[in-house]
This record gives sequence, structure tokens and C-alpha cells, in this order.
Amino acid sequence: LPNLMQNLADSRVEGVLTVLDDSGNSTASITLFDGMMIDAKYRELEGETAIYQLLERPILGRFIFLNQPVEGGQDGGRPSGKAVMSLLMEGMRRYDEFNRAAAVIPDNARFVATGKQPTGLPDEDDADFVNGIWVKATQGVSPREIEHEIQVDGYRVFRLFEHWMQEGALEQRSDEG
Repeated sequence: LPNLMQNLADSRVEGVLTVLDDSGNSTASITLFDGMMIDAKYRELEGETAIYQLLERPILGRFIFLNQPVEGGQDGGRPSGKAVMSLLMEGMRRYDEFNRAAAVIPDNARFVATGKQPTGLPDEDDADFVNGIWVKATQGVSPREIEHEIQVDGYRVFRLFEHWMQEGALEQRSDEG
């Protein structure tokens, strides 16, 4: 997907890239205009978050690109969007960090608080988000369930779990093996 998106962006095409799963069902769409991503949808996720999730958890399947005119922006002019290359660079950084965290945080594991005060991450400035993840984590909700429930890319959830485990504020439940 990253190579295809880069090629389409470099070609400055206009249209919709559809991602099909291995059964041929449409699972995601990315709308491109003049080398920019102007819209993306993947399950309930939209925009940049959808792109990041597609990169973090790749889908086995196929792609179809339909070269077609894209509707104009709000004023009927050129649609505005995000540079595909910058999305890919950030997405691949997240992919690496997500995989590092996922190597120690199983998707469906349950966790408990150790009693040590958790801290946030320096680049995660949404305190409500962090606190909400902490509450769910200590209630035994798995990282994968949280990812689906709050409709966010897995990177943001899994790296918090990894951080809290490393600092000793969270541990996997003993009945989880």
C-alpha cells in the first residue's frame, strides 16, 4: 500500500483507491487529488487516522484505483488535502513503533494496575484520551478492544500500554499466561 500510494501521488492522479480484503470485499477507500489525500475511510476511521491504521495493520488483499473526477472543496474550488508522502512517512514511523509495542503487548491481553502512578507520553497531549485509556486498561479491557471501541489507530493505544508496563504502572494479569 505505501508504494502504491506513493506512485499514485507522484503521478498526481485524481480518483479513488479502494482496498479489498482477501474475500474481495471493500474495506477502505482513499480519495486522491493532484498527489494529495483528500479523504480516507477504513471501518469507522476517517482521514489521517484511517491511513495510519491501514499502514499499522496491513490488509491482505487487492487494490483497485478508479481514475475519476473528484468533487471540489467547500467553495467549489480545488479540494484541499494532505501530502501523501508526509502521511506515509508518519505512518511508517507509527508502524515501526506500533510493532515494537505489539511485540510485548498482546492484542487480547488483560492488564491490572500495580499501584504505581502512571505517567503520560511527552507527545500525547490529550489528557482525556490518556486517562480514558488508563481507566479501560485497569478495568481489564484489552488493547485491541480499546482500539476498536474508541475508533483510533492502534499505535496510540499500544504505545501507552507499553509505556505503562515499562514504567511498572501496569502489568499483564497473572491468569493471562
